[in-house]
Amino acid sequence: MKELKVDILKFVKDQNGNHVVQKAVERIPTEHISFIVDVFRGQTHALAVHTYGCRVIQRILEHVSPEDHAFMLEELHVCTPALIPDQYGNYVVQHIIEKGRTEDKVKAVKVVQAQLIQYCKHKYASNVVETAIEFGPKDQREAILAHLLAPINENANNTLPKTQLAMMMTDQYGNYIIR
Repeated sequence: MKELKVDILKFVKDQNGNHVVQKAVERIPTEHISFIVDVFRGQTHALAVHTYGCRVIQRILEHVSPEDHAFMLEELHVCTPALIPDQYGNYVVQHIIEKGRTEDKVKAVKVVQAQLIQYCKHKYASNVVETAIEFGPKDQREAILAHLLAPINENANNTLPKTQLAMMMTDQYGNYIIR
């Protein structure tokens, strides 16, 4: 671990080094790897949107002490709106919704609800919406579904009300949520 400590961010961002860091987080007692979390302070957003950093963050959320876990989640909650549509950040948010504590799931799904339709039609964010529908708290899942099923009025000439759900059936990303 002493060798890793010198330049941990270099290893996290490395194609092979990130696997070493992930295994260290999974297998070494928290007190011996807390330096990793310390280095992440203030870097959480940048690492969450990194190809390999997002994987390390997920392992950290699974295996570190509650104190380290709490600090990282505070930083992640601040940047959740930016992570949801990100190519790699969306995996971190999905991880929180699927495996996180109830209070963290609620915070993440609230962000999804705030921009639900835009996220449904976005390549990466639509994956987070799917995860929210599957793993979010029951009341929030029901609210998302109610929003999708609610009638919308595009113009006064429509005789049949349309729903967001019907609109998304033809959207290139929204249709996956419907499935």
